[in-house]
Amino acid sequence: GDGIDLLMTKNAVITNNTIETNTSNIAFRGIFSGSSQGSTLIEKNKIYTQNDGLGIGMDEYYGGNYRLTDSTRIFNNFISVGGTDAGTSGINLVLKYKQIKVFNNSVYNRNSSANSISFYTQNQNTNTKTEVLNNVFYNKFTAIPVYVYKSAEAPADNYIQHHNLLFTNGGIYGKVQNFVDIYNSPVTTYATLAALAASGIDYSSVSGNPLFISDKDLHADGGILNNAGTYEASLTDDIDNDSRNTATPDIGADEFNGAPLAGTVTLGTNTIAAGNIT
Repeated sequence: GDGIDLLMTKNAVITNNTIETNTSNIAFRGIFSGSSQGSTLIEKNKIYTQNDGLGIGMDEYYGGNYRLTDSTRIFNNFISVGGTDAGTSGINLVLKYKQIKVFNNSVYNRNSSANSISFYTQNQNTNTKTEVLNNVFYNKFTAIPVYVYKSAEAPADNYIQHHNLLFTNGGIYGKVQNFVDIYNSPVTTYATLAALAASGIDYSSVSGNPLFISDKDLHADGGILNNAGTYEASLTDDIDNDSRNTATPDIGADEFNGAPLAGTVTLGTNTIAAGNIT
């Protein structure tokens, strides 16, 4: 079974859950929402899979009465997935009509398959809007940080993704697939973050180590996240209910103080000056 499995709900609120599993079932889903209506909120959850599976998933092709005003917010979640199967992903969204915001999540993909994906979204509709901001998509091995499958005919501002942290340990940084019709959906592979950013996806994003405390505890201490996000008025606090910086929030679910330490530290014969210690 899944951790939390919802079908055809309305105005669902899924918050403050801790979901851990050591199942070997590759179809496991930490939180799954299918054909939800109204306003769905998935916030401040902690999901850990020892082996394969899906952290947070959404599939809007189950049927149901959709409206373009329906929305989903996925905010401030810790998601850590492991295993070896290529089908494993941290966040996996198959959308139809929803407006969706994916803000300030921390995804740690420990899966060893090069085809595993930290963040996958599929939206072939030209009218819906997707925003993906201030997230960590960090891969321990060669998995893909992001895979975006979107309508080639949708306005450019219907898909917005920037100010995230992306990292893969020797793999590619992303794939973008533009849906024209069922016979024509070309895929472009981006080997570097710079190349992906030049395509219009993940500009102003960064790459590096977030320095998570552990595989399960995704509180971070990596200076690369500190004040590196972009302010979003609809998200004012973090996973611990700490207030967000209203000018330059941190990337990821954890808002923290990553300022350099003061003073001088001497290690043997090496001296590290103030301001260079993080």
